Amino acid sequence: TRREPAAEARTRPVSPQALAVLPFIDLKPASDTSYLSFSLADALITHLSRLGALDVRAAATIYKYRGAATTPRQVAEELRVGRVITGTYVGEGDSLRVTTEMVDAVNDVLLYKEAFEVSHQRLAAVADQVARHVVEALHMSVSPRENAAWQADVSRDPVGYELFLRDRDDYEATRRDSGAAFFERAVAIEPTFARAWAYLGSAYAVNASLRFGGRADYDRSQRALETALRL
Repeated sequence: TRREPAAEARTRPVSPQALAVLPFIDLKPASDTSYLSFSLADALITHLSRLGALDVRAAATIYKYRGAATTPRQVAEELRVGRVITGTYVGEGDSLRVTTEMVDAVNDVLLYKEAFEVSHQRLAAVADQVARHVVEALHMSVSPRENAAWQADVSRDPVGYELFLRDRDDYEATRRDSGAAFFERAVAIEPTFARAWAYLGSAYAVNASLRFGGRADYDRSQRALETALRL
């Protein structure tokens, strides 16, 4: 008999090396920083995914946990991962207080915890700092090639990066046909930001295939993705 997909997922063994990053929790949900919940997690996922030794669950699989009442153990069972990273943040004026932790969800062991404060002008440093401390907690090393990829993925323009984070969150939530316009603004401000070009290429591809954008949007998608790869 054919096994149902849900049953197949439950019978797959948990991978101790696999890792999931949950959307961060905004401790002031009425504030103007709610967009950071998913976009900070997405940035961290992108950073950690560049490490060949880690099996990191894609951002698309964790968006459903935004605002959901769940535990690391539940997430570990659903996504078949051994480690889960969670985070909280609270905005106070121009600063952001961030707390992150990583747990071995199988054995219920805390592997890493950190609290730090960062200004909105340095949001790009959040994913980089957390990723490097996760690597230390797991006693891993970063190769020169992986480190170069990390450096290439860090935004240097705070205005462009904040715009990108806002647009990334909105685009994931809605998949609106204006998504390409969001990322066009980000690359206009910072034309050397590879990740913004990659998402722009993805948005053009969606428009081409699902919204009758046709050959013109496919060509735009190819150019944007080639730019991301070159950067």
